[in-house]
Amino acid sequence: MKLPASFKIIMPVFVFCIVFAVLIAKLVVSSGEEAGEVYSVQTLSVEDQDVLTKHIIISTAPATDISEQDIPVIADEKMDDIIQIPEGHIPLWKKNAVDFIDNSDKPKIVIMFDDLGMSDKHTREVIDLPAPLTLSFLPYAKETPELAIKAHKAGHELMVHMPMEAMNPDMDLGSIYLTTSQSDDEFLDMLDKGLAAFDGYIGLNNHMGSRLTQDRDAMEKVMSVLVEKELIFIDSRTIHTSIGQDVAAEYGVPTAGRDVFLDHKSGEDFVRKSLRKTEEIARKYGYAIAIGHPKTDTINVLKLWLEDIEERGFVIVPVSALLKHQEQENLPPSQIVDQPDYDDEKVPLDR
Repeated sequence: MKLPASFKIIMPVFVFCIVFAVLIAKLVVSSGEEAGEVYSVQTLSVEDQDVLTKHIIISTAPATDISEQDIPVIADEKMDDIIQIPEGHIPLWKKNAVDFIDNSDKPKIVIMFDDLGMSDKHTREVIDLPAPLTLSFLPYAKETPELAIKAHKAGHELMVHMPMEAMNPDMDLGSIYLTTSQSDDEFLDMLDKGLAAFDGYIGLNNHMGSRLTQDRDAMEKVMSVLVEKELIFIDSRTIHTSIGQDVAAEYGVPTAGRDVFLDHKSGEDFVRKSLRKTEEIARKYGYAIAIGHPKTDTINVLKLWLEDIEERGFVIVPVSALLKHQEQENLPPSQIVDQPDYDDEKVPLDR
């Protein structure tokens, strides 16, 4: 059938309009000025392959610089802070988390070990403890990559124990560390080195850090990297005025904080006392996070304590399980309102 001449003219225009309308519908710029000005909010909706994704993007790039191929993370020199949360996307910390399911209503206890990697003997003894514990490795320790693999295979969860500036300037931070006096480039380069030391971790906690965790500018730099890399932050709380958790929450970084140090004083009796304190907090609030170190006294006491932990009504969980629980129950980053450690001494615990 021969088409009218007018139809031949109208048809291409009609098709072009449809295509143009689809492209406009895909990309909506909620506010913004000329290219190069700040676009306070850009919304990109993608319904490709029946997957609806939702994005909140804060950037200085014009909307045309954003495409479906940029999901889940966009990063180029034109963009400042970009947060995208595709529905159904699994963040890295959950991908690297220990596969753990707890359907009980028992109080949950996280046992973390810091300072791992320096002493091969003590680190291996910690790894041999019943899993799942949460093990945090010093990034500069020579044996860390090998021992972290061993720990992961044994069923433990991994963290980077990032050295941070203490109130005492004479404290040895090692060869990879963060300080408030570093330039932005030096700071971020050191942080990248720490996060590149080994693989399979879910986030970081501070090694020392009684000065740096009080500094907002420094903690904002840490959290800007963690949110981009989809990692968590556990505040070791080496000082009671730390703002680490507050800044992490502001940046949307999953976070929690230590409740008890097991062994900042020497002796098996002190470790036992600290474990009793951990149990009390867990019973009161439903969970507790205790941090210990690869010391002979700590390891010996924990061996016995872990043997009948379930019979005493508790369950040992990796820290990721606690964060998932907080997420599901819409709990605040920490429910702990009293800090027993600090009732005795409101001084830096990394001194």
